[in-house]
Amino acid sequence: MKPTDSITTNAHGFVLHRGPHRWPVAWKAIIGAVAFKRDELTVDTVCLDLSLADGTSFLLSEDCAGWIPFLESLAQEVPGFPAWTTWLPGVTTPAFAPNVTQVFGAPGTAPNQRL
Repeated sequence: MKPTDSITTNAHGFVLHRGPHRWPVAWKAIIGAVAFKRDELTVDTVCLDLSLADGTSFLLSEDCAGWIPFLESLAQEVPGFPAWTTWLPGVTTPAFAPNVTQVFGAPGTAPNQRL
């Protein structure tokens, strides 16, 4: 993710904004999610890799503006998606380890994380 990326949400889903491009995703399309960290040498970046019903996946990171409101909306809009406060601490510690965590979905529905 680039620092200029942002995520907006609405009742139907979310939109990733990257420069002039927009990628909308419906809440009902999300069937799995894996959280992990990328080691960026001096810092870690938390990522969320979403698996969609059409077989594609969508990678987002904490570098996106709107990250926390997006995580809060996931728990409110996607039935069964856990609150970020329940899984994020296990992803963030220990530092500089990927801490891959299947957050949502049945085994096999989460995408392959892109470490």
